[in-house]
Amino acid sequence: MVGAGTVDRENWLAAAKTFADDIERAGTAGNVANVESAPQRIVFCTKDPRGWQEFNASTHDFLPLGCAHIMRNALMNRKPLFDLEAELGVMNVPTLVMVGDQDNPALAACRFICHHAPNAGMVVLPMCGHTLNSEEPDFFNLHVGTFLAAVEVVARLMPPASPNGTSERPT
Repeated sequence: MVGAGTVDRENWLAAAKTFADDIERAGTAGNVANVESAPQRIVFCTKDPRGWQEFNASTHDFLPLGCAHIMRNALMNRKPLFDLEAELGVMNVPTLVMVGDQDNPALAACRFICHHAPNAGMVVLPMCGHTLNSEEPDFFNLHVGTFLAAVEVVARLMPPASPNGTSERPT
């Protein structure tokens, strides 16, 4: 949910409030009702009905009041990513951004991160929505593993950063 609420913010905030209210009022059934019809979730339901049922069943383990509080107090109150351009520009860590090509609300935010964070790369998984690790666990793990291995190789080749944040390659 990195970019949640970044694009079309006012409509997202209204939907997020409804989502939190539904969860608080109807418990986990309110969570499922809001999630199952979201466009970025439909592809999961269509391509893997059993996996989708397992995903929905797992949401019954969530505490409804906790979910409502997270939505209201963390997600709705944070800055949109588009307001964090300067902060992204100074991020000096390798960053892997992953998004499904059917997760339209997140695509613009993910592209924004990759455009502004100097060490960011992006993987777009085809025919995936918002829950990549559940929808395509093998591809998700492959990309994360490859990214971590690459970070480890680069870390071995690069000397540690000096106190002023710079590093020099060995000659």
